[in-house]
Amino acid sequence: MNNPLYVKLDEYKDVENVLNQVNERLEETKKEIEELKKIRIKEEEFIKSWEEDAAKVETQLKKIKSLLAEEYKK
Repeated sequence: MNNPLYVKLDEYKDVENVLNQVNERLEETKKEIEELKKIRIKEEEFIKSWEEDAAKVETQLKKIKSLLAEEYKK
């Protein structure tokens, strides 16, 4: 059942070259994916920081509004 496979040497070299090119591109793609993951993590950190800042500003605005309302009642 395991019959030998005969391939012309020049065809073998061509196939080997193509496989090497595909493997190189695959490795490049993996590196690019890792870079994208790092970028996404940084973006998420920025967004979280902005959300926290916005929440702080909102809290401060509520305090100011409350103080103004108390002053107005006097």
